[in-house]
Amino acid sequence: LQAQPLEAAHWKGLGLEVRLSAAHAAVRTLEVLQKGQLRLQVSLQIGQVQPLSLCSPTGATGWTYTQKYTTVPVSGFWVDGQGQRHVLGPDWLGSTDDSCGFLRRETAWNWLSLSGRLADGTRLGLNLAQGVNDSFGTENALWINGQVYELPPVLFTALGEDRWAMRSADGQVMLEGQTGWCRRESLNLGVVGSHFHQWVSQVSGQVVVEGHCYTLHQLPALIEHHFARW
Repeated sequence: LQAQPLEAAHWKGLGLEVRLSAAHAAVRTLEVLQKGQLRLQVSLQIGQVQPLSLCSPTGATGWTYTQKYTTVPVSGFWVDGQGQRHVLGPDWLGSTDDSCGFLRRETAWNWLSLSGRLADGTRLGLNLAQGVNDSFGTENALWINGQVYELPPVLFTALGEDRWAMRSADGQVMLEGQTGWCRRESLNLGVVGSHFHQWVSQVSGQVVVEGHCYTLHQLPALIEHHFARW
């Protein structure tokens, strides 16, 4: 698998323009323009983090591929609605997700992505998924200071309107997420459809890897629940 599957991408519409480029394998650059004015410019130092790369069979003849990075050091700036420029500080972290494939006709999945720092400054990242990329291994992983470690399968359980639990059968992963603002979409076009929720969340709990227990306290994350009919 290529270390850098994406060289460049560009999207323009609705008054916005998004550019994603990779000058070389170690750095990606993201720019967002609004009505021609630069609103966001970020460099992601992905060369400082080990990638998670996985390609697995899906259904009878399909496949699913993903490559993800978390806890990526970033630099750059964003511009608010009043035109004030804000420089990203040294504690800011980013994540990337390159995914594609031929999935099942109807696919439902849950997903968590997290990048944060523990009290002692350790960079800790998580990628957890249920319902996709789990036919041969999983895409569940923990990053500690850029080093990636495999995690077991997990079960996502809704504990109410604003809480989720993510737990593994062996107790290696025991997490809860408190959800906040939600990006949502619900489409029913007959042949195809989508029911999508993605929450800005705070995650707490414990993850054990290679005999070491990492305790998380209200680390920022995204939690997603999605049903799609392709």
